[in-house]
Amino acid sequence: MFFFNIPLKSRKVSKDWALVTRFFEQTLSSVFNQSNDSFRVFVACHDIPETRFNDDPRLTYVQVDFPPPLYKDEFVVDKHKKREVLAARLRAEGGGYAMDLDADDLVSRRLVAHVLNDANPYGYVVKDGYEYDYGRQLVRKAPRFNKLSGSCSVIRWEVEDLPEIPYRDETTLFRETINNFHPTHEALFAGKGRPLAPVPFRAVAYMMNNSENISVQTGNVGWRRALLRRFTPAGPVSKEFAEEFGLKRTG
Repeated sequence: MFFFNIPLKSRKVSKDWALVTRFFEQTLSSVFNQSNDSFRVFVACHDIPETRFNDDPRLTYVQVDFPPPLYKDEFVVDKHKKREVLAARLRAEGGGYAMDLDADDLVSRRLVAHVLNDANPYGYVVKDGYEYDYGRQLVRKAPRFNKLSGSCSVIRWEVEDLPEIPYRDETTLFRETINNFHPTHEALFAGKGRPLAPVPFRAVAYMMNNSENISVQTGNVGWRRALLRRFTPAGPVSKEFAEEFGLKRTG
């Protein structure tokens, strides 16, 4: 079984909750567009958004009981706490392949099928992806994707890797992983004798030009993304890209 774990920001800290919901629904559209439907989606949230997928039995909302962040510098902490809640839920499910996916990213419809058919025992890293400019409806290739976006890995978690009680157990591999920045995760797992296999196609697209993105709101755009936009050409969204990533225009 494949799990998508998605932390969703709260209504309270959103500039436009309706827009957050539409982008999240677009992410779900890419997930539910998978060619292999052996997956489940867990969403950690304060508020349950209304989407057309809410009645699908593969989608589960896990509401958190801690208060939403008050300041921008707490946004990342909020996201990490929600990820730990989802990790504890995954432990209760017995572990398995899991992808931490941001609530405005898109995934290729081939991803679940590739992971479950290839079945690398440790997981996968997405080294090549796309940047999707929502505002201008442009797409550019994004090499070294695992250095650019946190939605870059599919880890096969064992039960003992995961917290039983979220954000309390400091000793789990999951906590060690989220305490390190995503560009280091490939080396981290290789150093533990659990090398991640590269996904052999562009499997994820992260979104830019989106006012509700946490990286934008916290000013953490990053020099790698700035260089990508300077030196990598962008083109219009193709029919093939839209079909592979379940893309539906949201505005």
